[in-house]
Amino acid sequence: MLALLAGALLAKCIGSFVLALFDLGARRALGVVYRLHFYFFRDPDPVWCRPARDLVIAPGHGKVDVIDTTTETEFMGGECQRISIFLSVIDIHVQCAPVAGRIAFFRHTPGQYLARMKTDSARFNRNVLIGLDT
Repeated sequence: MLALLAGALLAKCIGSFVLALFDLGARRALGVVYRLHFYFFRDPDPVWCRPARDLVIAPGHGKVDVIDTTTETEFMGGECQRISIFLSVIDIHVQCAPVAGRIAFFRHTPGQYLARMKTDSARFNRNVLIGLDT
């Protein structure tokens, strides 16, 4: 009977220790998720020199992956240049206005969530087109 009580006491102590470790691990994991969320949506002050009047600053903090010509009939009225910027998970996902101006056109296009590596992703993915009147 005494051995049974000693075994129960030992099991209680080991169980409390295991639960405390699990609780600490869960709290740490939650803290990591919390920090990653704020790291992903960070908005630092941009650091760049003042450009000349005729330059346009990149609106995103990613990598320019495509520069090509496209047709945009609603705002530009025809052929125009398209510059595509890819934002990886570690890039800053806050977009800034590339020039001073007034929003003259706004269109949200619902769409798919294709991987960026697919050539049709720019055409079929969800996007927002903002036209600025400078």
